[in-house]
Amino acid sequence: MPHPSKGEAAEPWVVLQTGAKAGENELRAYCCKHLAPYKVRIRETLPRTMVGKVGRRELAAEARAAGN
Repeated sequence: MPHPSKGEAAEPWVVLQTGAKAGENELRAYCCKHLAPYKVRIRETLPRTMVGKVGRRELAAEARAAGN
């Protein structure tokens, strides 16, 4: 993600797998305990490119639109 002084900063994105034992509330509580609350993003799916890679540009655009 764009960062004002570092240029870019890593940002984690989490997608629960089908049949995962952790629920969204448990995962959110764990992440909020270890990360700043605004960095916690849980999604149903991640955008993919035509070759199947994670669409990081779409994620970055979404973060910019959210003001992060």
